Amino acid sequence: YTNAAGYTNALGERLDALATTTSALQAALKSTSARGAWGEQQLRNVIELAGMAPYCDYTEQTTVSGSDSRQRPDAIVRLPNDGMVIIDAKAPLSAYLKAQETTDPALQRQFLTEHASLVKGHAKTLSDKAYWKQFSRAPEYVIMFIPGESFLADALRSDPTLLEEAMRHRVLIASPVNLLALLLAVSKGWQPQLALVDTAAQGFRLLA
Repeated sequence: YTNAAGYTNALGERLDALATTTSALQAALKSTSARGAWGEQQLRNVIELAGMAPYCDYTEQTTVSGSDSRQRPDAIVRLPNDGMVIIDAKAPLSAYLKAQETTDPALQRQFLTEHASLVKGHAKTLSDKAYWKQFSRAPEYVIMFIPGESFLADALRSDPTLLEEAMRHRVLIASPVNLLALLLAVSKGWQPQLALVDTAAQGFRLLA
């Protein structure tokens, strides 16, 4: 129970760190490159928190060779059955940040509506890239990572159909907490595989 309590406390501390307030980030995130770097770091934080860092491959924001110049995903999570989960962390946040800067309620609603529209548009773009066709045994969906809980919550308030529409395009929109839950489940799937490897290694040592 002590270990469980310690793990729970550590998990709570890390979740608090992920939930950085938007007001503190506004100045730093005005730059598109800064937003991209921050989103990628948030993704790494979630992956590490889930204990999945040994099973993840990160890729730079370069392009896959070909006439369509499709970008590579930000992370590829390996599954126990040799499959993989594709994660993209390039979520649009410009309209959301504008909404936080204004005190005009009507203008804020306008920016949040634009934010929801941009998120939906990015989900469609990810669907058109068809990452699942570029990798062997990849699941037929891609995770669109939104690096803050409020970014997704406000988009859903503006457009309640957002998640359902994205899923129709084989895109799962995930906030840090949603992605953490998914990766923790994947991590549990790896544990029996590791136990099997350890058992086999012990057997070989006994035979040696």
